[in-house]
This record gives sequence, C-alpha cells and structure tokens, in this order.
Amino acid sequence: MQGLKGYYGAPYHEYLDPSRPTTPFLYSGDPVSRTGWTEYDDSSPGDRRNVTSSGPFIMEPWDDVNGNGQADFGEPGVQIIQCALIVVAGADNLDAITSLKYVTGRVRSDFAHGFESPQFEAPAVSISANDQEIVLNWYEGSESYESLISSGYAFEGYNVYQGETAQGPWTLLRSFDVSNGIGRIVEQSMNDYGIVGTELVQFGDDTGLSHLLSITEDALAEDAPLTNNKLYHFALSAYGYNEDMLPRSLESPKRVLNIRPQLTYEMAGVRDTLEVEHIGNSDMQVTVDVLDPGQLTGLDYTLGFEYDSSQALARWHVTRRSGSFQDTALSSDWGFVDYREYWRFDDEKIYLDGVELSLEDISFLRPRINRGWQQTTNIEGSSIDSLILKAVAPGGVDSLAWDIMGSQMVHLDTLYGPSNPWDWYRTEERADGTYFILYRENTHRVHIIAFASNFGAIGGDRLADIPNIGGGSYDFEFLQSDLEIRFTESGQNATMYYRPSSGGIVTDGLIRVPFEIWDIERNFQLCIATFDWNKTGGIQDTTKENWEHTLDLDWVVVFDQDYTTHGDSIMEYRDNPKSGWSWIFNDNSIFSVGDVLKLHFVNPINPAIETFQWSTDVVGAIYDKDALDQIQVFPNPYFGYHPDQTSASSPFVTFSNLPEQECTIRVYSLGGHLVKRFDHEIGAYENWNLLNEGGHRVASGIYILHIEVPDLGNRIMKLAILQPE
Repeated sequence: MQGLKGYYGAPYHEYLDPSRPTTPFLYSGDPVSRTGWTEYDDSSPGDRRNVTSSGPFIMEPWDDVNGNGQADFGEPGVQIIQCALIVVAGADNLDAITSLKYVTGRVRSDFAHGFESPQFEAPAVSISANDQEIVLNWYEGSESYESLISSGYAFEGYNVYQGETAQGPWTLLRSFDVSNGIGRIVEQSMNDYGIVGTELVQFGDDTGLSHLLSITEDALAEDAPLTNNKLYHFALSAYGYNEDMLPRSLESPKRVLNIRPQLTYEMAGVRDTLEVEHIGNSDMQVTVDVLDPGQLTGLDYTLGFEYDSSQALARWHVTRRSGSFQDTALSSDWGFVDYREYWRFDDEKIYLDGVELSLEDISFLRPRINRGWQQTTNIEGSSIDSLILKAVAPGGVDSLAWDIMGSQMVHLDTLYGPSNPWDWYRTEERADGTYFILYRENTHRVHIIAFASNFGAIGGDRLADIPNIGGGSYDFEFLQSDLEIRFTESGQNATMYYRPSSGGIVTDGLIRVPFEIWDIERNFQLCIATFDWNKTGGIQDTTKENWEHTLDLDWVVVFDQDYTTHGDSIMEYRDNPKSGWSWIFNDNSIFSVGDVLKLHFVNPINPAIETFQWSTDVVGAIYDKDALDQIQVFPNPYFGYHPDQTSASSPFVTFSNLPEQECTIRVYSLGGHLVKRFDHEIGAYENWNLLNEGGHRVASGIYILHIEVPDLGNRIMKLAILQPE
C-alpha cells in the first residue's frame, strides 16, 4: 500500500505539520480509539476525497521452461495474484471500521493457511477407574507433544471437560497452561448481527502444566461424589497460541473418554505410598507415590546413580525388571556438580509408569553445607512476663495508664511494640475499673546464625568465611557425621584466636567454653577452637548481664581430633588438614546446663553401592467372598430403554464388580428354567443383550441371576425386565 500524495508520491506529514513525522497514509491514526492522526479528531469539516492505490507489484516475466507453450505452475513468471474486496456494515461509521478490521484480519489469517482451517493435533490421554474416582493421565508423550508448533501455533495448555453425553454439551473442569505470562486468552468475535466484541476463550491461570487429574466429583450434579458403575464422559483437548494470528488461540479436537468408576481389587490405590528399600548410607530421600493405579506394570524398579569425578558430572537412572527382562525406563541428563560440591535436582516430580518419584538431598561429594540444626533439649524453655497497669479512663479509651507507682500517666504506645520493652497487651475490666495487662516473651533458646563449610572455602553457607585461614578436612566420614552441642557444667577446652590491632591472627592459648562438641555417629568428643571476632575475651561477653548463660558473636571451629587425646593441645588455625565445620552463635542466645543442639549434615551418595528399590507388584483389597456381595446388575428394573443404549432395538443390562477371572453367569426364569448362560473372562463388567439361548428377546418378568465364581462362591440376585410393547 503506497498511499502517498501527489504525482510524485510525496509522503504526508502527520497533522499536515512539517515538524511532525512523515507517513505514507493520510489520516494514519485509529478513529475508533482516537489515537494518532485521524480526521475524526484533527480536521475541520470539509469536502475530502481520497484514493489509495496498491502496489507497485514486481512480476517476473514468464519463461516457458518445458517449451509446451502453456503457463505451468513452477515456471518463472507463473504466479497467482489474489485480491479481496471486503465490504462490511456497521451500526455507524466507527463500528464499520471495527468490523472491517476484524474481517480483514480473519481473511489474512485464512490466506496464510491456504484457505484451509488450521488444525491443532489432539493430545494422547489414558483413563482409569477406581472406587468413586476417575484418573486422566496424559504424561505419555507430553514432552514431545508440547514442543510441537501446529499451523503456526505454539503449544500453550490443556483443557479437561466433562460431557452430558459422549457428544456433549461440555463443561470445562480445569485448564493447565504454560507459566509464561499469557494466562487467560481473550479473542475478538463477531455475532450473528455483525457486531464485533470480545470474549474469554481460554481460562489458563499461568501457574504451570499438569499431566494428571484425579476426578472424584460430578461437576454436572452440583459436585456430588462420583457414583460407581455410572457412565461418565470426559475429554481432553490442547490449545496453542500465536499473538500475531487471528484467532490468537487454536484449540484441538477433544479426545473423548467414556468410563465408569468401580471398585478395584488386588491393586494399589491412588495416593498410596510404595515401600522403598534403601541400600547405602546417604541422606537422600526417595518417595514413590501411586498416581494412576491403572498404569502400574507389576515390575520391580531400581534407582541408581553414576558419577564421573574427572568431569564433576553426575546423573541418575531407573531400571525396571521382571525375571530375565530388564530395561532402563528413565535416565537424567548428566548434571554438573557445582562449586559447592552439592548437586540437587530442581524439586522436580518425576512421573513413571503410574507413580511419582520425589528425590531430595542428592549429594555426591563431601558435604559443604549443613542440612539443618535444631535444639533437641531446652531445659527452661521460654516464659511470659506480664505487667498490670490501671487505665486512666474507663474502658481505656485514651490508651493512658497510671505507672507502677500510680503517680504519673503513661501512654501505651511508649510501652509495647517494636523497640519497646513489652510485646502486646489486652484490657480487662475489674470491679475497681479498667486495667491494661502487658506481656512479653522471654526467649530462652540457642540460635546459630551462620555456617561456614571449612576455612577459606568458596561457596559455603556463608558468603565470606573466616579469612586467611586455609586448610580444611577432606574426610567424608568426619564431614558427614552429625554433631551435638551439649551445654554442661564443666564445658571443654577450646583454642582461642583473635585479631590484634596490628593485624594478622594470633593464637591466645586455651580457654574454657560452656559446652562440649560430640560426633554422635562415631561417638567421641571433638576438639574445637573459637575466633574472638569482637575481642571480648572469649565466647562469652562478661560485661553483659547474666553473661554466664549467654553466648557471644564469635566463630566456633570443629576439628577432626579426639578430645580425649588432644583436648589439652593447641589447634593450629592455618592450613590445618583436620579443620572442618564452623559456625557463629547468635549473641541473643540463652542457654542452661543440659541444653542440647543437634547439627545434621548431608551424607553423600556412593554411586557404587547406593540404590533405591521398589516394586509395583502390590496387592490392594483382595477379591474375596465379601466382594461377591458387591456384584450388581443395572439398570434394575429395566424399563425398556436406558440412556446408554445406542438405540431402542439394542437393549442390554450390565453386570458390574465381577472378578478379574473366569466365572459363569446364568439367568433363570422364576420357574427355574435356564434362560441364558454365558461366561465372563476378564474385566469388571459384562453386558447381557436380553436374548435367550435361542436368540430371542426375553419376555417381561422377574428373572433369577446366578453368578458362579470358581473357588470363591456364588452370588444370586433378581432382575426385573419390562419390555416395550
């Protein structure tokens, strides 16, 4: 489109102002939104007639390559030029512009797709039935499916529906979409009257994808629990998104699944946790939860590991086996073990064959960070102090109170809250007036505010470890051993370091600290040191009130040395190969003799021996004699037709909750004559087409049903049939 003015095609200046930017179009703004240069807003009334031309089109001359004298497609210069004349009507001039833009956009989109409807492929999905529960599962192939681009649309999300019938109408149950900032999608649409508006077409909430949905409620019956043996209709679709297309969203056909919830036997249930056998000493945690019992294989599984120390690469793999059969079901990519020498998967839930694996605390090299700590014994615990002051005014409406002496007024804002001595208050009415009762908590516990993995380490818990120390143990057993800090009457010796004003670090002999450090996995006491960071003379500041039960803001350093043998020895601070964990106590810590803290460190994986094993050959509820009582037939009575029939000439009733084994079903008249006999072989359901042994439709009446289950027993029921006349 040229749209230039005059014989020579000069561009326009916006608003016909030479100081404004140029444009090839007269009135290039949008009169509907009143943005940009528009005649609607910026020109006085007058007679104006505009002609906008198209082109130029550069057309290659035809070359009769095959010499047949005919213009054949594929030959140079043979091309199709398609033109469209679009005419729309509107309620007024502006509404017509809106409609014209909408229709033009749809025509361009159709042209881009060769005037064929774009298609978005439907996703694959499986479905399984449980007791009052349906599980939809679309994990299989989802990774490759979600990477596809169909008709220019990139995958964006899934929709799950419930239908009144297998043909609909459909009710949206859930949407799961990619977390990418798109979320809900609004489209322009034109109604039957030619009015263009907007509508919400996709309902994603931008919180991420899911590939499995457990359904326990009937959305079409006010969320009542699903009814066993009732036929339900569900569907899964997917949709794509392209900001530059019209429409912007394209949804796939629905993948329809019809199923009945049912009692299940001899299999695990949804959300059951399988037993996992751990071989090895690591602290890695593996949990295996059943998500889709219908996908369980009955195989045995092993989670193992590989570690390439030469390249600091690690990965996991899952094998499955049964007898002589074995294969690798899953394996991760090689992952780089980072500078902290601690490798953790991204809290990813791994789905495999109907179960979900949760993996935590994966470490391959010596620990460099602590897993956690807690005070396991607190002799005194915390207490609450209170102060009672009488209010000046009845009800305490002015928040004024008399002080303890009752001689001066004080305002509550100066007594409680941040930076004040009391934490909170309440009012209380007594016979002689209103009182304020102020409270504060006396915290009596020990805190650790930071860890350092070893001296001079880069990438420990703390950004800056103790400087200029160096050294550090590389012993796995020492670094993975859990520790206890035990506060005792006598405490233990500790080497003290401090930094003099002249610089450097000085060892100042042995001091006494009020606690002992124990390696509780190897069961011996360890030597320690303290770094007097704030130069108070030790790990307790004697200038503080109640200093005998407080700790200072100083480093504590642990050494892989038996205190029984080396407790009276100085621990060297520089390049000591025995130095290990170090931490700083919070200087608000308060302790009592008998208090204990436990420090836990992640035990690494030994890839040569570390495995986690589980089996999906699990047994749930047993199909026994009591289960025979659950066998039913429906509909009962049969009134000549029911909604599951495809036609009135194809009647049937259904036996449900049958065993997953061969059994015999016999139908008798009330007179004891055999009407029909058939064998059930597999599955929980069996249909009877209401024909007798001779192939004729049975008459209306009451029938006796006899189900014989070998080695288990019999089930006898009645069935009423009312055939149409």
